[in-house]
Amino acid sequence: MGLSVCLSSCRKEVGTTAILILDSTRHYYPIVMGEDLDITYRLANIGKEPLVITDIQPSCGCVTADGSTQQVVPPGKEAKLSFVFDTNKNTGYVHHRIRIFGNIAPNGMAQMEFDCNVVPPTTSSVDYEENFHERKAQELAVKDLVDGGQGRRGYWTDEGVSDRNYDRYPWYTTLSPKQ
Repeated sequence: MGLSVCLSSCRKEVGTTAILILDSTRHYYPIVMGEDLDITYRLANIGKEPLVITDIQPSCGCVTADGSTQQVVPPGKEAKLSFVFDTNKNTGYVHHRIRIFGNIAPNGMAQMEFDCNVVPPTTSSVDYEENFHERKAQELAVKDLVDGGQGRRGYWTDEGVSDRNYDRYPWYTTLSPKQ
């Protein structure tokens, strides 16, 4: 009986408290679909009571809380709430809200929001190897214009040695070494 009296007397009701969320509305630069966007909000308890966060609800399943959703923030202290936005589930302009529930004045809820453009990846993007071979091909193309392509470079023979019959082909007479 004495133990139950002791435990019941340790219970205290926590009143509402005021909070401040730094940069609660954010606009992020465009991001390529498939990349994760890490988002961290700083939340300050500026009231006189401890802040007890009971639930965090993102507006989409693509936003997940990184860590515990239930936290206690003493008066005058800050907490960091980290989230990961998975861009694989969205494309184009996205706007999401994250609601925090707890003993927050005046109505027990605070809201954070962010937006960005999720850009689909290009189908013509090249990796390092493709880029390397493309540059080599461009260098060879210039060299081919100057020296001729692999199939048009011709050949040479030792000086004074020829097995061509220039009498048979009169148009070669201008090229004949006999002149």
